[in-house]
Amino acid sequence: MSPAPDTQQTMPLLGSVTSTDDNYLETACIGLAGTHIVTGQALGLVVSTGDSTVFGRIAKLTSAPKTGLTPLQKEILYFVAIIVSLMLTMIVVVIIVW
Repeated sequence: MSPAPDTQQTMPLLGSVTSTDDNYLETACIGLAGTHIVTGQALGLVVSTGDSTVFGRIAKLTSAPKTGLTPLQKEILYFVAIIVSLMLTMIVVVIIVW
């Protein structure tokens, strides 16, 4: 029986003892949080913990207070200002014509 189409299965990747990339996060000789060793043995070296990790930096960025308006909020504000200006102009025109 095959898995449901919306579920994802993690496929094992081969590790390496030598660095395969200049960026240590892209190399095959690193295990990130949640990495499971299935066979063999390994010696680990912790390179960062807490807020210094990739997950820690992402958590810090998502919990930081937002300052200023987002581009979408700016566009909505601009659109509302145009609609209000048109409405006020039409009100003045209707009062003058009446």
